[in-house]
Amino acid sequence: MKKIDRQRIDDIKQRVATFENATPGVVPSDEVHQCLNCGYEYQGRYCPMCGQAAATKRFTVRNIFTDFVEQGVHFSIKRLPFTLKHLLLRPGKMIGEYLDGHRAGYYPPIKLLFILVFISLIVQWILPTSAPTDSHNADLNQPIEYMNYIAEHYKAYFLISVQLVATMGTWIMFRKSPKRQRTTIPENFVLQLYMAGIDQVFEIVFLLLFGTTTLPYQMQTWITAPYYVIAFKQLFGYGWWGTIWRSVATAIIAITSLGLLGIVFAVIFILITGQGSI
Repeated sequence: MKKIDRQRIDDIKQRVATFENATPGVVPSDEVHQCLNCGYEYQGRYCPMCGQAAATKRFTVRNIFTDFVEQGVHFSIKRLPFTLKHLLLRPGKMIGEYLDGHRAGYYPPIKLLFILVFISLIVQWILPTSAPTDSHNADLNQPIEYMNYIAEHYKAYFLISVQLVATMGTWIMFRKSPKRQRTTIPENFVLQLYMAGIDQVFEIVFLLLFGTTTLPYQMQTWITAPYYVIAFKQLFGYGWWGTIWRSVATAIIAITSLGLLGIVFAVIFILITGQGSI
């Protein structure tokens, strides 16, 4: 009987474990990584301290949605209050940390937005003061009513589309900021998604306090507007006046872009259906 080579067996086990844990098409590397989230130095594809992937990089058009999907499959209820706490108390700093690679402890913005929209819809459904909508009787041959229908029934997707348009405003006005020069469009998209999350938090709070009247939305606008300014100041590093006028310009660019897209949508809608009027 041959003598068992324990070293060879251990080597085979190690190779099998490496193969099972490897990503298809990715060759394992002995390169030492420093985790962007916690600063720990390690070898492998994931940080053993916080679990963040070694492949975490700056957001680009190529990796932004794959990053959201990869993080979106993991659910941890502990991360939700932690993310909301820091998003409300120090919005710009928290978003900056997320952009810099501190992502293991925070909810990805798209996932957070979907959760908050779901909570908002549940609150509107259970409130005794909630008035039923007549959206099911809307004339979908009218472009404006059709857009309102989409905004109500597909709110999360509608908000993501709106934030995608608003992204151009911050990218243009804050691109050469003291703290973050030449931010990418995907990074500004992440910023806008988190700010939409703040909007949803205030909407939920005001719905609980006042019901579904027009009052909460008016108050929400007056409170969220300063929040945007605070977030932009913390994130980009301009002074108060520099941040305020750039925030106003950002809002003007976003509203103008949304108005132009609404007109284009209405014209295309009428041309395709041959019905309706603006």
